[in-house]
Amino acid sequence: MLPDPMRSAAAAAAIQGYLTEIGYCPPLAAAEECYLMALARGGDEGSGARLVECHRSLVARLALHCEGRGVPLPALIEAGRRGMVQAVASYDPDSGCGFSIYGAWWVGRSIEHAVQRRTGSMHLPLAVARKLYRYLCRQRGQR
Repeated sequence: MLPDPMRSAAAAAAIQGYLTEIGYCPPLAAAEECYLMALARGGDEGSGARLVECHRSLVARLALHCEGRGVPLPALIEAGRRGMVQAVASYDPDSGCGFSIYGAWWVGRSIEHAVQRRTGSMHLPLAVARKLYRYLCRQRGQR
């Protein structure tokens, strides 16, 4: 994590503690993921919460990737968590797509929306905003 002079020491310690804590949840095996997904689709809220909890590191990784775009990291993580909750609610195991890939799409979409809501002075369609961001990154030589 890059140091940010605007971030207080207490906030930095809290974020570092959170990032350390999420490393303790072992990744789910494919069979366990399918089992929890079946329970969640049946209405079991605990299994859906377990799926979200076990994918916190994915959420944090994607949020860290978007850090420095005008939105504080905790807000990005929270937006990503909401995206993961949406992914659990709408995932179809018969689609042939793995849950992590599907979840990453929803997390990225939620984070992009959060960045656009908090920093944009004018509304651009998300696809246009992504293309513009990629173009600007290429111009700066970042990607």
